[in-house]
Amino acid sequence: MERIPALMNLDQQAALQLFLEFQAELPTELIVSRLEANQRQLYLYLDAVYSRNSRSLPPQHHGTLVRLYATYAPGKVLRFLKTSDEYPMKEALEETTMRGMVPERIYLLGRMGNTKAALELIMTELVDVEQAVSFCKEHDESELWDDLINYSMDKPSFISVLLNNIGTHIDPRKLVEKIEPGLRIPGLRTSLIQIIRDYNLQVALQESC
Repeated sequence: MERIPALMNLDQQAALQLFLEFQAELPTELIVSRLEANQRQLYLYLDAVYSRNSRSLPPQHHGTLVRLYATYAPGKVLRFLKTSDEYPMKEALEETTMRGMVPERIYLLGRMGNTKAALELIMTELVDVEQAVSFCKEHDESELWDDLINYSMDKPSFISVLLNNIGTHIDPRKLVEKIEPGLRIPGLRTSLIQIIRDYNLQVALQESC
């Protein structure tokens, strides 16, 4: 068993294949204990185990894999956060915050119930009104819509997107009434016509029911 690091140094792919094929004889805890001194090798091993069968990775190593992904494969972090239920979310949030990983922080904050902070990140760090609208639709909280509306009041392009997307989720008058007189908004006429049509459709549906 002392040869495990040596096998990884000799041929990583062959060693990983061996470890995966003989997991009964070479349990995860054993491999982890032998590879802890080489974090990159540990990352390669845990990633291989999780990629082959996510259920075969013991829960206590999911938090470690968040850290290792953030270090060696940042592009894999968000997908892992979405597919695993075993990592400690507070530690994952600390790790992604320390590394400035915005989409990952947004996902974690939303999952932890701190939707207000998540929306603020979308608006201030990503400056992506389309994603902000999608986020508000997903969580459907009136306070989030209020925050998004207030943030958008001095951004005509944002207001235009909101006018085209919020009609079926909140009363559009909340947005229209806050628009400053004289503010030029792209496609305002078309957006207002669509809002009226959507409203009339909702009324018709309610009357039919």
